Amino acid sequence: MSPPPGKSRAILAVVAGVVAGSLLTGPGPTVAGPQRCVPFGTAQVPPGLPSTGNRTGFDTLPRYRGGAAPARVDLRTERTQFNRFWEFALIGHTLIARPRHTTSWRVVPLPSCLRGQLDAISLDDDEMIGIDRERWIYTMDNVTQSPLLWNWTSAWGAMLWTGPGQTLPPNTVRPHGWALSVTSPTDKIAPLGVVEFGSAG
Repeated sequence: MSPPPGKSRAILAVVAGVVAGSLLTGPGPTVAGPQRCVPFGTAQVPPGLPSTGNRTGFDTLPRYRGGAAPARVDLRTERTQFNRFWEFALIGHTLIARPRHTTSWRVVPLPSCLRGQLDAISLDDDEMIGIDRERWIYTMDNVTQSPLLWNWTSAWGAMLWTGPGQTLPPNTVRPHGWALSVTSPTDKIAPLGVVEFGSAG
């Protein structure tokens, strides 16, 4: 699988204990394609905005009223994520967010076709990917910007992130492990990476 070239970024999915043979095992998705309500997004428009951490619009998001939100987000897992500006948690299939090192969680609005569908998340820099129950990948862009600019796409692949979509290979979603890493030309410099998935023993 080739990394999406939009925004001139390298994307690296790192899995502890990669087993190459596992990529060929396990059942494929039972749904022929990703949800169709988010075919286009700003992830497809290079080169991306410089990070601001702007919080405009956050206070208008619905408050999270449940009791399952984490008190702290210190580690990136498939249920909790953070970047320099924001923390996220996936409670059941509800995505919540708050500014880094604050206490008030709010519910992130999702496109209609993704509500109740997200099963795992991974975030780095200004992009988050969410995985649905069939392992289809969705990208939320501008995650170092105001929540007013957060938006999703189901597209993945060449050219310029216009491919028809991609799933994680079998046996990579919880509890085996996977992660997203992106290199932004405006925020940090890192060597060119590749996309690699596998499973932990």
